[in-house]
Amino acid sequence: TLYAKWLNDQDIVDLAYEMLTLTGIDNLTNSSPRLILPIKAANYEKVEITWSIDKTQYISTAGVITQPEHEVGDQTVTLTATLKLNQAQKIKTFTATVKALPPLSETVPLLDEDFKNYPDGEVGSSLGDWALVSGKAGTSVYTVVSSIENVTIPGGSKALKLQAFSERQFEMAIPHNYDVVVIEADLMQTASSEATSINIQSSASSPIVGFGLNGDEIYWRVNNGSQHGVPIELNKFYRVRFEIDLVNKTVQLFYYEDGQLMPITSEPKSYTGDLALTSIFLRTGSSNTTSIRPPAYVSNILINRIEALPRPAESVKLGEIQDLPATQNIAVGSTFIPSVPKVLNYYGSKRDLVKDTDYTLAISGEVNTAVAGNYNVVYTFTNKNNSEDVKTITQVVTVYSEEQPNEISSVETSFVPYPNRKTDITVTVVQPEGVLYYLFSNNETETAEAIKAGISVNITSGTVEIDDAEVGENAYIHIIVVLNGDSNIKSEALDRQLLVEIDTPQKFYYAVHASESEQKKSYYLLIADLDFTDFTWGDQEKSFKTVFDGNGHTISNLTITKEKIGGIFALAEDAIIKNLIIDNVQMSSSKQGALLVGETRGEVRIENIVILNSSYAYETAGSDKVGYAALIVGRIRGGSTTIVNVAISDSDVSNIHKYSAAIVAGTESGITLVMEDIYIQNVDVIEDSGSSECVGVLIGRLKGTADINRVVAVDVFLQAYKNLGGLIGKYETATAPLSISNVFIQGEVECTYSESLTVNAVIGSNAGEPTLSNVWVSGFANSRTSGLSVPEEFKVVFDTVKADAWWTEKMPEIANSDLWAANQQHIQALSNFLATEKPYFAITLVYNLEIEDEVIQVQQGKSLVHTPASMPGYNFVGWFTDEELIEALPENYRISAAVTLYGKYEPAPASTVSFVTNVEGVTIPSQQINYGNKATAPASQQAMVGEVKIEITGWTLNGERFDFNTPITESIELVAVWTTVKYTVKFDGGNSVQVEYGQTVTAPATPTKFFEEYVFTAWLLDGTPFDFETPITADINLVSLFTVSGPIQIDTVEEFIHLVTNEYSDDFILMNDLDFATYEWKQSDKGKAFKGSFDGQNHTLSNITITSEGSSNDVYGGIFQRVDGATIKNLKINNANINNSQGRAGILAGRIENNST
Repeated sequence: TLYAKWLNDQDIVDLAYEMLTLTGIDNLTNSSPRLILPIKAANYEKVEITWSIDKTQYISTAGVITQPEHEVGDQTVTLTATLKLNQAQKIKTFTATVKALPPLSETVPLLDEDFKNYPDGEVGSSLGDWALVSGKAGTSVYTVVSSIENVTIPGGSKALKLQAFSERQFEMAIPHNYDVVVIEADLMQTASSEATSINIQSSASSPIVGFGLNGDEIYWRVNNGSQHGVPIELNKFYRVRFEIDLVNKTVQLFYYEDGQLMPITSEPKSYTGDLALTSIFLRTGSSNTTSIRPPAYVSNILINRIEALPRPAESVKLGEIQDLPATQNIAVGSTFIPSVPKVLNYYGSKRDLVKDTDYTLAISGEVNTAVAGNYNVVYTFTNKNNSEDVKTITQVVTVYSEEQPNEISSVETSFVPYPNRKTDITVTVVQPEGVLYYLFSNNETETAEAIKAGISVNITSGTVEIDDAEVGENAYIHIIVVLNGDSNIKSEALDRQLLVEIDTPQKFYYAVHASESEQKKSYYLLIADLDFTDFTWGDQEKSFKTVFDGNGHTISNLTITKEKIGGIFALAEDAIIKNLIIDNVQMSSSKQGALLVGETRGEVRIENIVILNSSYAYETAGSDKVGYAALIVGRIRGGSTTIVNVAISDSDVSNIHKYSAAIVAGTESGITLVMEDIYIQNVDVIEDSGSSECVGVLIGRLKGTADINRVVAVDVFLQAYKNLGGLIGKYETATAPLSISNVFIQGEVECTYSESLTVNAVIGSNAGEPTLSNVWVSGFANSRTSGLSVPEEFKVVFDTVKADAWWTEKMPEIANSDLWAANQQHIQALSNFLATEKPYFAITLVYNLEIEDEVIQVQQGKSLVHTPASMPGYNFVGWFTDEELIEALPENYRISAAVTLYGKYEPAPASTVSFVTNVEGVTIPSQQINYGNKATAPASQQAMVGEVKIEITGWTLNGERFDFNTPITESIELVAVWTTVKYTVKFDGGNSVQVEYGQTVTAPATPTKFFEEYVFTAWLLDGTPFDFETPITADINLVSLFTVSGPIQIDTVEEFIHLVTNEYSDDFILMNDLDFATYEWKQSDKGKAFKGSFDGQNHTLSNITITSEGSSNDVYGGIFQRVDGATIKNLKINNANINNSQGRAGILAGRIENNST
């Protein structure tokens, strides 16, 4: 006998308890898989499990592991499971260990690149995880090398050898979320000039931060600005350290010496903009490099957070010693007090070293203050951490007698610029009293008496400083001190800026391309107008670094074709270019640039420039071309550029790339641009390519800070594919302030991309919130919805501004400025432009018709460009100089004085309306139509073209459908519109479809009839079954064919009514009695004729009432309104009433036709 035992709830919970386990929870980390905490017991699904966790910051309720910080230590986490089934439950506890994170100092590097993993040889499109940057795949050469002749690669690593040509870049991703990132690398240069640069930077273009090698310097830069660096030895590796603080937005650059940091940046340098630094870019080469350059090398690139790559502990080494003058002067009988010098550490932060802690100081040498004379005092500094680190400085102590004359120890003068010939003078003397005399002259020496006739200064200390002393045209300074007689005389040559006068085209060309050293000591002054007709301008690319003063003169008739950066001044750095008129200078370049200055860096000022009748064209296609085309500055690379009092007239810019403007084509981030007092008249800026963008009359592409004030631009035309603005094409750095004040601009824009919305009167593409104040706009009808315009109240009709009062009221800053004046149209223009502008003359135009004469203004030297008034029925023949219309206006006639011109008109001849069919063999005669009459539409023509028949369905004029109700005022040519001939296919004479000639018609749905005994058989054409594969070549009517299967049964009132109200000729039989008591039967016409047979089979039709209605007097009344050759039999009719007062009537039939029933 077996006995069953059933488990209770507690038994089941206990079994589930035993089976519940969690494994692998002893050493949990962030990389551990998520813990799966079951909510049902395995094999016992009725048992529910709930969990509680005491430290959810380390193990979440979802089982996700988060390691504690290293300082917190490993964490024990208790996970408690409660198993429950109804009232039974049990608790089970698990203990997990979550390991603490390793210390930050052990963080794995973001990059540790020693190039050992790559084979030697030239690098192609990738190098491991280094990826070639799209669009930056130029001809520079990257090569992995295992050795370098006479040089050891640090750490036994390989190196990457870079040879610069056109720009080539590689990118390495370094994802992280660190606050401070450190990049260290070993760098070596092999040439000081025409050298390969190595740029390690934060982005492919316009990097926010970067460092590397520039010539024989280790450099750093921020916001794509100037490169600042220190010189290094060639053919020697330097370990460089670049620290980027992404929170405080600063960088610092160092190099290592003896394992210690040597600062290149004296303090943290700030940058602007948002920087995540999740990739680094390794770049060399540029569009300006014309041949492959000597190599530079990089190795051992290490990138990590600063906690894992800390600065080394700073050692002590004696560095610069300050506050220890070379001389000390004391009077006889006074007390000598040794100097108290300050010693800076040689390494690191160059902190002040602490005497007796970091170093000792011993002072030796006796000074006898009782006896006048010179005494040597020796200061000996010894490093307490390194006894071999010793510095010795000797100080000369002069003990002087107050009864003796004073003595001049030294004289220093500052650089004397032109034309402001002033200098700062510093004189050191032994005794702090007396009277100092100085004299400027052109003699190397002067007598004491001559000097004392000069300027005097009372001495109150051992150092005399004289600021802004007037030098004049003198070359020497002479100094004497009077105290107890005359001192020694000091005569020094002055460091004067040379005035270089330019009076020939060749001298001008030489000045622009002189060496840097020659430029910096020179001030170039144009002293004559220069005509460059037939002058050959070379293709050089020198940087201009001094002052060029055009002195109000003109350079003209110059044509320049360049392969290198375009510009009369290709590059300008820390330069001033001013007071110059440029007339009829045409320049084209295969690279970026501008008519005046191709690129600027540093502090550049461009002032009082007038450009007339000139052009700049960037016209060489290529994927390596970056664009930038303008008339004043092509590209502002760094620093601050100021452009003031600049006028441009009758000039244009053309570019087949991007970034174009009349003034500045584009700027980099971090620059400052000031633009004031700008006048632009009749200027076109046109980009013509499928990717052109960033066009504005002032700036094409703005990435830095700009302040724009007092601008007038009239009759400007701008064209680009997108990002097209009246003033600025694209303003793309929201954090860079932009201010635009007191501006009037009139013109039009044309966007060649219909889908682009970034087209507007002020800014085409606007990423920020510029400050606009008193900006007025006229024209720009083609503006679109994006970008920036002005409020409606600042949009004005152009003729409105041609009044002095408008400028006085709306633009007082311009109207009241000495730099501006009204031109002959009463529009404000810069005075420097008006001085070059030829006068306007009144030209009277007499039309000799019922047209009011005109008086227009034309500038001297200009041809007459004026559209004559139109007169219906007349053609304009031309202008004549005499009232009798005999002397025609000469070709190329130029206005030289006020004149009256007479317009000649002739009656318009009949116009020819021609008809072009474009189909061979089809011609339509032309029509001669008198002015204002209408042409007659020709009759439609058909033609066969191949297998297709076509016909004329209309005519077009210039692509638009022509209306023959249009009056003809000139000869026109109409083009036929042909369409394939279509035919109508009807079905049973009703529904129809249109079918093109030669095509087939689709069979319609199978037709049906009211009575199901009718079966569709076919569609007939002229009594013959139709094949739907037959091509349609004419209008046709298809008739449906039905067959009847036996007599048609009538079962209902509805079926009977249908029979008698439609025409049938078939056989029908009544299947049962029909009661019409509820049917309202009305008849209003003659009805349909029944032509078949009807067998009532002795059934009854009952309770029939038929009423005639309507106004017709010819209504037939009866169950069958008409019968024709019909047979009706075996039918009973009970209680039938026919009410007809309007025609023939009978109970069974209203009328029998053809006497055949």
